Order: sequence, then C-alpha cells, then structure tokens
Amino acid sequence: MTEARRRPLLALALGLLTGGTSRAQTDDGGGEVRIKAEFLYKFTAYVDWPDGALGAAQAPFVIGVQGSEAMLDELRQGVQGRMVQARPVEVRRVRAADATPGLHLLFLAQGESASARHGLLLVSEGESGEPPPRGSVIHFLVVGARVRFDVLLDGAERAGLRLSSRLLSVAHKVHAATR
Repeated sequence: MTEARRRPLLALALGLLTGGTSRAQTDDGGGEVRIKAEFLYKFTAYVDWPDGALGAAQAPFVIGVQGSEAMLDELRQGVQGRMVQARPVEVRRVRAADATPGLHLLFLAQGESASARHGLLLVSEGESGEPPPRGSVIHFLVVGARVRFDVLLDGAERAGLRLSSRLLSVAHKVHAATR
C-alpha cells in the first residue's frame, strides 16, 4: 500500500478525532450517511484480502448494502468512477435472505445481520454499547455526535483479512481476537 493511498484515510480520521468533518450531522439530511460511505470506500485501502478472494484481475470490486437505501444511493454516487485495488467499484443492494457470493465488502445497516464468510469485509452500524452483529470486522457507532468505528479482530481473523496498523491506530476501539 502506497503512502498516497494512506493519506486520505488518515486525514479523514484525524478530522474525526479532532472534530473536523466527523460530526454526525443527523439533522442535515444525510451527513452521517455521507461520512460512513466515505469511510467504507477508504477502508478498502487498509485491508488485504486473501489470495483469490477478489476473483479475476478484471472483475469489479463489489460492495453490498443491506438495509439502507440512503447508504446504497450515497455509495453509488460516491464511488462512481473510482477504483479499489485497480478494479472498478460496483455497488449492489443485498437483502437479508440473499447469499453473498461475489461481494468483497458488505455494509449492514443497524438491526441487520448476515453470515460472515472468508474474504468478506463485514461492516456494521449500531448504537454505542450495542454489540455488533456476529462476524463484523468494523462497526460504526456515533460517540458524542461524531462517527467513529470499532475494529473487531476476531471478525477479521475469521474472514482471513489483514488490517493495516494505520487503520487500527485511528479506530475508536480495537477489540482483540479471542483464542
């Protein structure tokens, strides 16, 4: 991972930690959703997927969204024309009963759940103090009107994902893997 790819997330995280752009802004009609959508895209630069998990070199990087039309719309607009791991990004709606093959990242809106699987970055959201869905690797929460995220190393380990120490350093909390 190049330093140029690391800078945007670090700048965003520093803004979050210092109060810059992280205010949840739930009264502005979507500020929280915009912040989370940008984080979702930025997270991809700080995760290494297992060999073969991304498929053929020309295959798109696929982000699934379950339970939030607002996030689906925001991501579709926000990633248009962008690349992840030298692949075009595709955003799909996922329903709870759907299988998740072909997905590389799945966002679960609050109250949603899905089966974790190898090679899938599962990102969830919830209330502070509420446990994340089983298998989550990253869990969004709002703390003091700011969007934060926790990292769950158990979920990353089970999914076979390697997370950058830079991502861990800007997390609200890092929950150690239990053996």
